[in-house]
Amino acid sequence: MQTQEDKLYLNALFEYQAAFPGIQPPAPTWFVKWLIEYDSKALSDTIQTLQRHPKKPLFTTESTGRAISALLRDGAIRAAAQKLVRP
Repeated sequence: MQTQEDKLYLNALFEYQAAFPGIQPPAPTWFVKWLIEYDSKALSDTIQTLQRHPKKPLFTTESTGRAISALLRDGAIRAAAQKLVRP
């Protein structure tokens, strides 16, 4: 029986593979870290954003991993800043 965490990981992995066919996904530890630090919706939105990037043909496993991490951090910082502006 799969846990909720297993399902979230597999969903993220399948979404990554669909978005970047032919590119090896980052190590499972990356996905686990992303799912612990950010919600699954944020990860899904980030993968979809990168999927539409004009330089997608140049992407590698490392570049997608770094880009996903950077976009997730940026989104978290923006959300925190909005909370400070709007009490």
